[in-house]
Amino acid sequence: MKNLAFSLFITGLIQALNLAASILTARYLLPAGRGELASVMLWPVLVAVVGFFSFDQGVLYYAAIRRDSAPALLTMSTITGIGLSAIAAGIGYFVLPLILTSTKSDVLSYVQFYLLFIPCNYTAMIHLGWLSGMGRFGQVNLLRFAPSALVVGSLLACIALGRVSVQAFLVANLSAQFGVAVYGLYLSRDGWSGAFRIGAFRIGAVWSALRYGGAVHIGSLLGLAASRVDQAIIALYLAPDRLGFYVVAMNVASTAALGAATAQMLAFPKIAAQPTAAGRALMLRRYSLVAMLLTVLASALVYALGRWLLVTLFGQAFERSAVLVDILLLGTIPAAMSGILLAAYRAYGRAGTAAKVSLVSFLSASIALALLVSRYGLIGAAWAYVFSQLSTLLFVLFSFERVTGITLGELTRIKSDDFTPVLKRWTSLWGRSDHQARG
Repeated sequence: MKNLAFSLFITGLIQALNLAASILTARYLLPAGRGELASVMLWPVLVAVVGFFSFDQGVLYYAAIRRDSAPALLTMSTITGIGLSAIAAGIGYFVLPLILTSTKSDVLSYVQFYLLFIPCNYTAMIHLGWLSGMGRFGQVNLLRFAPSALVVGSLLACIALGRVSVQAFLVANLSAQFGVAVYGLYLSRDGWSGAFRIGAFRIGAVWSALRYGGAVHIGSLLGLAASRVDQAIIALYLAPDRLGFYVVAMNVASTAALGAATAQMLAFPKIAAQPTAAGRALMLRRYSLVAMLLTVLASALVYALGRWLLVTLFGQAFERSAVLVDILLLGTIPAAMSGILLAAYRAYGRAGTAAKVSLVSFLSASIALALLVSRYGLIGAAWAYVFSQLSTLLFVLFSFERVTGITLGELTRIKSDDFTPVLKRWTSLWGRSDHQARG
């Protein structure tokens, strides 16, 4: 649990920086500009995910179970990632104009420019997966922290130079992504030691990672589609300022899910690395409990402070987002629980079932959005999110025992040994401080 505590601390810092970035963009660009920036960045991100084949998940998995071949895996994975990014960016450059036919020419040029984000993102994600698989969670957290810190720094530089526009803020974000890629290469530098020897170029390691990533890719695509289909529909059919209101509301509401997201990130390699079924069940129960408790507490706090935070931090122009925050928070608890169980499915090697879960999430979100957005606008989009998260959790719970062999009663039963690591850590710290005080 030491890794979880440190990861939660880093997550808190990340959230503070993400909030700062959101405040800066919202205050300086206002709702219309904030919505336009979100729309421009949305499409390259979608292209990046489609073309990546969830390669980072394969790198994480095989780095965790085959650490003896880690240098070869890192080397060839990085080279493969560069090739995949070139293909994805090239296809996106020509295909996106065919999709965004109603988009203004200057905005479309921004979208095509931001495709440069893809090679930076692939490089960073591959190294993040490799570091996670190697169990180097300190460096994982540093690499997780880097994007938020660099984005805020780049935005502040733009503001200090008087370059306040959608284009300038887009360049700031791209510069930050490039910095993250370079930092990922630096953190993994020891993994490159001796990796360029001919014998180290074992294609089999990368092919295995690609096959594993491909197996979970459909699920990842559907998961991304389910999480971004609301923004895509708002961007295509509503005014830019509406997307600005919605994105800010989602940014505030998503703070309640960060603790669960951290637990999910740590749970995958921890569960996958357990040699016995009992060990996997123990890890899953502990991380599920942590995810649920953190989400409930954070949701209550955000609900109590949401309206005040919006007006105080983002400005009076975004007060209309407060009602959206209240609705979106209702979906954070089922989202947290289904997320941690979905990570367990992948750790159990059940990528096919994980893909089915993502399909349910995407279909439920799409149906709800089609029924609600045209009639109720942003309020309908928020309720569609809640409906999709509840539907996803129900489907996950329905198939859980069959996939993992663990009953829901066993998963939710709190045992005394769940708190043993925390108590041992507390006793150790207390004893150390008492010894220092006596000395």
